[in-house]
Amino acid sequence: MFKTVRIFRFFSLLVILLFFALSGACFAADTNFDEVISKWSKTQSFSDGGNILTLTATLYSPEYIDAYAMAEAEKNLWTADETEQFKYKVFKIAKVEEFIPIELKFEVKGSPLHMSPFDRQIKLNINGKMYKPAEYDPRFNFKLNDSRTGMVYFPRYDEKGKDLLANAKYVKLLINSAISPAVRQNKDIEFLWNVTNYNEYYSKLLESKALRKMEYDRLLRRIAELNDQKKELQKQLEQLDEEIKKIEERLAELEG
Repeated sequence: MFKTVRIFRFFSLLVILLFFALSGACFAADTNFDEVISKWSKTQSFSDGGNILTLTATLYSPEYIDAYAMAEAEKNLWTADETEQFKYKVFKIAKVEEFIPIELKFEVKGSPLHMSPFDRQIKLNINGKMYKPAEYDPRFNFKLNDSRTGMVYFPRYDEKGKDLLANAKYVKLLINSAISPAVRQNKDIEFLWNVTNYNEYYSKLLESKALRKMEYDRLLRRIAELNDQKKELQKQLEQLDEEIKKIEERLAELEG
């Protein structure tokens, strides 16, 4: 009888300890994710004359995506493979191996927003140089009178394949304040991120299956681009050789 009671108490205590251990793990994961959110997701609100604009900008850095995937895995009790598959999907949407991806969420009350053409309303400052979006959600070109969330992709590499974030400490997103009457300031709306450890974190994540596959795919696309450029240059070289040959033949005729 006493042995049964002791066994019951032992298992009851084990269940309680397990519960607190799991709760603590979840809390730690949530706390870590909250810290990462505050680092990469920023919100500003503007109001004037009954017009209200709330704008959230989230830079989908490798650190943000990694924390997001881990938090979802913790919440859904995923296996390691399921977590990697989810992470790969998010990386693929964010195109982090090719672009600097930023999610924008507009919430509007009062007068609607008119942002077309959108690529003229937004730019990214990297080391003092301004870059226009390479791609963006086309819905941003349409009138907005409620809320809308979409991605904007800025180039991560220059035309020579150099990583624009290699020596960058900060990147600054600038949005034209004229998009909304709620914004009284005459200067651009600004969002600033510290990207000092961006590439270091990216390099660490390259060991994961998700990013290794993304990097592999990016390099394949880069090789294809370089081969296309090579063919075009070869074609131009052949045209030049042909023109030089004709000129030399004509010179020989004139000398004769």
